[in-house]
Amino acid sequence: MKRMLFATFALAAAANPAHSASDARPLVTTQPEPTPDVAPYFVSDSDPRWSSAEWSKEDIAALRQKVKYVFVIFNENRSFDHEYGTFPGANGLYSDGRTPRPPADTPGFAQTYLDTATGKTVTVQPFLVGPAQNASFKDSTDHSHKGLAAKIDVKDGVAKMDRFAEVEWRRYASAGGDKGEKQGTQFARLVMAHIDCATIPFFWRYASRFTIFDNIFATEDTPSTPNAVAMLAGQSGETQWVKHPAGPNNRTDTGTTGVITGTINGKSYSGVATTEGPPLVNDPQPWWGSEFDDGAAGAREPTSPDENWDPNNIASNLTFASLPLTMMGGWIDWFANQDRNPAFDLADVRKDIPFIAGLGGEPVPWRWYQNGYDLEPTDATGVASHIGYVSHHNGAQYFGYVSNNPVEQTNLRGKATSSPTWRTARCRQPAASSISAAATTTSTTRSRRRSSRIRTIRTPRG
Repeated sequence: MKRMLFATFALAAAANPAHSASDARPLVTTQPEPTPDVAPYFVSDSDPRWSSAEWSKEDIAALRQKVKYVFVIFNENRSFDHEYGTFPGANGLYSDGRTPRPPADTPGFAQTYLDTATGKTVTVQPFLVGPAQNASFKDSTDHSHKGLAAKIDVKDGVAKMDRFAEVEWRRYASAGGDKGEKQGTQFARLVMAHIDCATIPFFWRYASRFTIFDNIFATEDTPSTPNAVAMLAGQSGETQWVKHPAGPNNRTDTGTTGVITGTINGKSYSGVATTEGPPLVNDPQPWWGSEFDDGAAGAREPTSPDENWDPNNIASNLTFASLPLTMMGGWIDWFANQDRNPAFDLADVRKDIPFIAGLGGEPVPWRWYQNGYDLEPTDATGVASHIGYVSHHNGAQYFGYVSNNPVEQTNLRGKATSSPTWRTARCRQPAASSISAAATTTSTTRSRRRSSRIRTIRTPRG
């Protein structure tokens, strides 16, 4: 069992080859003070294998034998520090995981803004919210491309991280009036709030039993869709934008102009419209399932009744390489032959296909699970309603060689095919030594969606 756990660490560590040589902390560390149910399977930091330059053949064989599934939980619109800033052993708000860090050494720990109603400068620091404050349903702060850029406040290539409270204050209070000022005050504080195990016990349990990456950053300085796409492709369409630049008369328009037809949520569409071209920086709906998609009814991707399908809010077909393409492996030519419109979906990856085919290997099975995509347990009539489905969160649906390929489409699934058996998750709060004496009640400032230096893997499985 220890061998299996050690091999699991190897899988996680390999995902972060860009570890800085100037960072003195180990790339992989174990969570401190394992709980009694985890302790029998614990591999301590003192084990010499952690510092080995290469894995032994035995370790690699154990990895291949024991690790059958890799689950990636992509949490929407939440920063690492907001959810895991006080997680034991994590590089969070008050500690680098081993040594307490004073607030002065954390950029943006104390936020200030000028309250134009009173003329006073207001200081906001992180604070804890929990079930008593209904933290599971916290209002969303501004995570738009422009809003995040303003909050992060990059100067001379350095992110100052000092305008989170100010941006929220101005977002509401700039219009004036008592209501706007009160909302500005509330959101300037809310953006500095954090939660812990009391609010998200299952997520903390997953982190404690498996792996948590605590130093990864959002690929795109944007809202949902670009980062969902980038999780699969490492970009949101920059290479497609380079291959298909805008015309000389409108250099910002990289969309596709095409015919729109059909009816979505009771609204009929006709005529011609233009998509939102790459790189994606907003939350447009995917081409596949939209009024631009002229596929047969049984082949189309689902559309949620609660989503905005205006023709001006539809993304172009994404055609650059991604993990789903790579995972076709040595069978990629066969998969490509199943595509309903290869000229439209595969033109930009024509050189990638023979390269991937030349690498050989079996295809790697994968799935994208998302609530509302399929017929769900809540659909009492036996017909999929797609209520609750948020299509602009489904990164895979944006790629034609997935959504326009009947074989690849089967990888997109709903909640009914993914729901685990839930058990009670008990909270484990951080030890006192994990939190700076200067700040004992709060945590989360940085907007970074971090997760790379592994802080815990505990998988007591038989």
